[in-house]
Amino acid sequence: MQKERSIAGIKKGNNRVFNDLSIVDGLVSYDGVTIGDNISLHSERIIKTHTRDRDDYTDLYSIYTLTDLPYIVELECENSSLIQGFSFDEHCYYQGKDMIGIPFFHFLSLFRYEIEAVERYYVPRYNEWQRCYDLVTHSTTCIQVWTRLKTIRTIVIFDWTIE
Repeated sequence: MQKERSIAGIKKGNNRVFNDLSIVDGLVSYDGVTIGDNISLHSERIIKTHTRDRDDYTDLYSIYTLTDLPYIVELECENSSLIQGFSFDEHCYYQGKDMIGIPFFHFLSLFRYEIEAVERYYVPRYNEWQRCYDLVTHSTTCIQVWTRLKTIRTIVIFDWTIE
């Protein structure tokens, strides 16, 4: 039996119900999109926004945005057309609550993941230093939580085995 972390909903604009973040045995989904899906499955609700370099500057990956949400959720695809991960800067709903803007240790109490690594980076986009916490989740899933003054700014979730 699979243990599910969240299946709930919130109402936003046009009376549409958006699903929360769901993590089931390493399977991660958000509003009907699952990491590992072919990007073409969601062609009617996405737009390619740009291409970005990886940190080591050896690979390029494409960034898509869901067009039917009233906030930005980025989908990342590397070499293949499979969705490798999500990036949440504005909102990330879990159990009906927005995780962006909450204290990091409250987030940890909800998810109960161990911290694998902590590093500090300068983020030019915000013109500030942030801490990036890598959390131990599933053997192929990584959650990065970016914080400023112990408050969550960004959540990135990806499957590092998808290329």
